[in-house]
Amino acid sequence: MQLSVIIPTLARCEAVVGALQSIARAGSACEIEVIVADNGVDRTLACRVEAEAAAARLPVRYVAVPAIGLHNGRHAGARAAGGEVLAFLDDDVVVAPGWPQAIADAFRDPAVALVGGPSVPAFDGPPPTWMEGLWQRTPEAGRYCGLLSLIELGSEVREVDPRMVWGLNFAIRRAVLEELRGFHPDGFPWQLRRFRGDGEVGLTEKVRERRLRSLYEPRAMVRHSIPTDRATVEYLLRRSTLQGISDSYAATRACGRVALPDRCGLGELMADGLREALWGMRSAGGDAMRGARTAVLRWRLRLAWRRGVAYHSLALAREPRLLDWVLRPDYWEAAIADYGGGP
Repeated sequence: MQLSVIIPTLARCEAVVGALQSIARAGSACEIEVIVADNGVDRTLACRVEAEAAAARLPVRYVAVPAIGLHNGRHAGARAAGGEVLAFLDDDVVVAPGWPQAIADAFRDPAVALVGGPSVPAFDGPPPTWMEGLWQRTPEAGRYCGLLSLIELGSEVREVDPRMVWGLNFAIRRAVLEELRGFHPDGFPWQLRRFRGDGEVGLTEKVRERRLRSLYEPRAMVRHSIPTDRATVEYLLRRSTLQGISDSYAATRACGRVALPDRCGLGELMADGLREALWGMRSAGGDAMRGARTAVLRWRLRLAWRRGVAYHSLALAREPRLLDWVLRPDYWEAAIADYGGGP
C-alpha cells in the first residue's frame, strides 16, 4: 500500500519544513510520498521543499496551486498523488514517531474508509488558565476543543463518528474521496470569508450517511502548533465567527436556499446563555469567580458565532452568485474568481 501525505499551505514556509522533517523522522515500513500543495505559489518554499527532500531522502513534490482556497490545495494534492490512501495534514503540525505506519496499519482492513488520530497542543508558552474551560468531554472519557483543533479520544483503537476525524490529521481512501466528490471550501483570507464552507465536515457527513467505517488510531498522533497569538480571546472570537459562516453555509446547502442553522434565534441564544452560566458554576468546583469567567467567555463565543451566521446570511441575500457557489454540486476545481470573489 502506498501512502500519499498531502500538506496544503499558504505563506508558512517554516511550518511546512517542520512538518516535513517530522515525517522524515517518523519512520515507516510502508511506501510513502509527500506532496506540498502551495496556495501561495512561493518559489522560496519550492526551493526549501526540494532541499528538505534531498536531505531526508524522502519523496517530496512541490505543487503550485494558484486558485485560492484550502479545498483547491487539497484537491490539487490528491490529483498529483499516486497513493491508495491520502493523508491530509495541516502545515502547522508535526507528526509523532510511527505516524505513517499507524495510518497504513489502520487501512489494512478494507472496510475502513477514514482514519484520524489525536491532535495535542504544542503551545509556545504556558496557556491561559481560562483555556481549560474550552474543552468538551465525550462519553468515553475523551475530550476535544474544536476552536483549536485539538482532540484526544483515548489510548485504544476504536470506531468513531466520521465527524470526529478532523482536517488537520485526515486520512481517507482515494476511491472514497473521489466517489464523494472531495472537500467543501475552506481556508480563505479574511476579506474573502463569505466564500468559506464547512471544509472536511461536509465530506465526513457523506461518509456518515453511507455508514462507512471510520477509525480513531491513537498512534497516529500529531502535535498542533498554537502560537501565543492564538491563545487569546480575540483569536477564539474570530474562529467562532468563521464557524458561524461555516454553519450558515451547511444549513443553506442542506435545504437549497438561504437558511439559518438550528438554535440561531434570540430565544435560543438566551437559553444558551443560561446553560453556559449553569455549566460554568458546576465545572468550577466551588470557584464561583472562575466559573463566571468561563461562562462569560463561552457566551461571547456564542455571540461571535451568531455574528458569523448573520454576516453570511446577509452576504447571500446581497450576492446571488454567492448562493450559486454554496449550492455547487462539488468543488473539485472551483475558483471563486468565477463568482466575483477576487483572483
